[in-house]
Amino acid sequence: MKQTQQMQNKMSAVNQVINKLQDEAQNRMNAVTGNILGNIKVPGL
Repeated sequence: MKQTQQMQNKMSAVNQVINKLQDEAQNRMNAVTGNILGNIKVPGL
């Protein structure tokens, strides 16, 4: 049971990092493109 909780905590932390990286990638893409895409989310970024 304890191992399951630890694994869930680790997966949650990994997901948070992935979300932050996706947001940062989107912000950088907007900076490069001059935000010509507006608020369109680019899949995979």
